[in-house]
Amino acid sequence: MSDHVELTNEATRAKLAQVSRALLRLHKAMLDDERTIYEMEHGAVTSTHAMFQIVLNHPNFKWLGKFSSLIVLMDEAASV
Repeated sequence: MSDHVELTNEATRAKLAQVSRALLRLHKAMLDDERTIYEMEHGAVTSTHAMFQIVLNHPNFKWLGKFSSLIVLMDEAASV
């Protein structure tokens, strides 16, 4: 019985990892879109550090934080 449970857990972890990777690609696409919109309004962002600060602090990017948190939770669940 425990072997069956372990296989199910492995299969579930593999599926979680697969979904997490797909969501990460989607997250990047949405982040790129938000960056484009931001740069159209505020001008080009010239450094990775500046962009990181904008993503963390600007209200246009706040909604992406919840999406990021979901991906992190899925990664943590897949790695247990």
